[in-house]
Amino acid sequence: MIDTGIPSNERSEIRLDIEHKTYEVFASVMGGGNNSNGKATLEVNERGISISPKRTRGLFALKPMDVSWGDLREIKRRRGRFKANIGVGRSELLGNKDVILQFQLKGESRSKADELNSVLDRLPAEAFSQRCPHCSGPVIKDVCRDCGKSFRLHQRKKGFQFLLIGGLLLIIGISLTSSSYQSASGEITVFYGLILMGAVLIILGLIRLVFGVRIS
Repeated sequence: MIDTGIPSNERSEIRLDIEHKTYEVFASVMGGGNNSNGKATLEVNERGISISPKRTRGLFALKPMDVSWGDLREIKRRRGRFKANIGVGRSELLGNKDVILQFQLKGESRSKADELNSVLDRLPAEAFSQRCPHCSGPVIKDVCRDCGKSFRLHQRKKGFQFLLIGGLLLIIGISLTSSSYQSASGEITVFYGLILMGAVLIILGLIRLVFGVRIS
């Protein structure tokens, strides 16, 4: 279950005066332990969107989900491709992480994409703003409209955490690699996974720390 980060009694109730529509899509969900993809039916109604996967079994199979209009953030669309931040998930390694839904209309005409775009155009500006990591409210000019906290400051703190975790993984990977060397045979086991993961986290951490932007 995806947690939007907003108590149900405090969520923005947005209703659109639209007809119920369905679209065939290829969808993917990434972030917070919710990595999955597959063919699905996208339903659009006055309260929000629903994803009904064609296949529900398998390690990376999509799960049915309902997302209200008030929970959407960071909507982006281009040529029949759509992307939105739909909530906050839990990552065992990195803690809370935004959950991103992406989908592409399958074999639909340009008119279908225009039809869906016309629906999204009716949403308020908060649906296109960044999600506050503290209260899930909309971020306007670096400041959350609901709690008043700085988005960039939080990203810099997360960047520092990434640096610490990445540095630790890198040290462990290099240490294990060094200890695996056998002088008699000249063989060595390189722990590429730990070293690469550590290096990637260090790079992501530096970008967040210096620029105060979210990147994952």
